[in-house]
Amino acid sequence: MAKPLEAKPPTSSVSRFFDAAVTTRVLDRKRGPANCELPEVPSSGKGSERAGWRKREFTLTEEADETFSQIAALFRDGTGTRMKNSHVFRAIMRAFAPNLQLLREEVSRLGAMRLPSNLPEYEAKRLDFEHRLASAFCRAMQRANLP
Repeated sequence: MAKPLEAKPPTSSVSRFFDAAVTTRVLDRKRGPANCELPEVPSSGKGSERAGWRKREFTLTEEADETFSQIAALFRDGTGTRMKNSHVFRAIMRAFAPNLQLLREEVSRLGAMRLPSNLPEYEAKRLDFEHRLASAFCRAMQRANLP
């Protein structure tokens, strides 16, 4: 016959999460007093300004990267600031935003297109595809009433 255990058997580090008494004690401790109110979030300041920001990543060709670098350098040199690429990109997006309807019209004139593969042998088709998109973009901006 087996002898009764004298010591509590070892348990895994995860088993404690399945113990309802332990979980209840931890949750009660984190909740704090029942009438506890959180402070209001300030309407201005770094935290609230960045709340709506989105981090994006783009893959550029060497040519596109060089063009964007030149545009950013033009803005930096012209303003005498140490602005980041993000500042330049956001400024460009602000310039385009009021003219989205014009861009929509020009893009609709392109009609259905096929997205070319990224394989090296499709380089010419990719360049043509991007050129057609750029042309639609340029036509929309030419039609825009920019100050």
